Amino acid sequence: MASLVSDRPPVARRETSRPAIESLMAPIVGGLLVMLLLLGLIGTAIRDPRPHDIPVGVVGPAPAVQQITGAFGAKAPGTFAFTTYDSEDAARAALDARDVDGVLVLGAGAPSLLVAGAAGDGISAAIAGAFSAVFAAQGAQLTVVVTHPFGSGDAHGLILFFLVLATLIATLVATILLFVRGQTLGVAAWVGVLAGWSIVSGLAGVGAAAWIVGGYDLTAAIAMMGPFQHSGIRSLEFT
Repeated sequence: MASLVSDRPPVARRETSRPAIESLMAPIVGGLLVMLLLLGLIGTAIRDPRPHDIPVGVVGPAPAVQQITGAFGAKAPGTFAFTTYDSEDAARAALDARDVDGVLVLGAGAPSLLVAGAAGDGISAAIAGAFSAVFAAQGAQLTVVVTHPFGSGDAHGLILFFLVLATLIATLVATILLFVRGQTLGVAAWVGVLAGWSIVSGLAGVGAAAWIVGGYDLTAAIAMMGPFQHSGIRSLEFT
């Protein structure tokens, strides 16, 4: 009758079982580390969200500009980062280039506020709400003009958010498949596959999103590319 007790010494059994235990514990420990890292990075950033250093351009007479910037500096320090421009055209150009997220125009007539809708609902609402409240307290009516809105089919930019999310998940799946199916490939092949995936996923993702919403306005994005805007990139606009 065969013995039910293993003939291997206890030390040998422990050494044999150690790799199996490490293989089982590795995904648990790795998952916990990633979870805690993400919670630490994201949780600390959103536990007390407040607007700060929102770039806003100001155009107008020096006394009026000093009055409005001084009022915000005293009542809401650090909320806005003001930049003074000599003309409305210069301020609009800064808004187009995303140097600022809003432009306050002061002058002889009624004050007006230009906000970039594509900067996000949160930023646009924060700028418009804060300045409207200040001028309302002074008995003045502030005209708010929204420039660079999102596409008509994606009024709040949610499809762009899910485009980023879908790209992250798809990239994770593609990387896992490459790891499983391409273990015999060399480093050059891995780099080539990842580079190819980056190009294909970028074109396919943006193309699909633009088709869903009926097109995105890429004028400002092309303007920000500087000298590259004359290299035929305008033909890539989705309409």
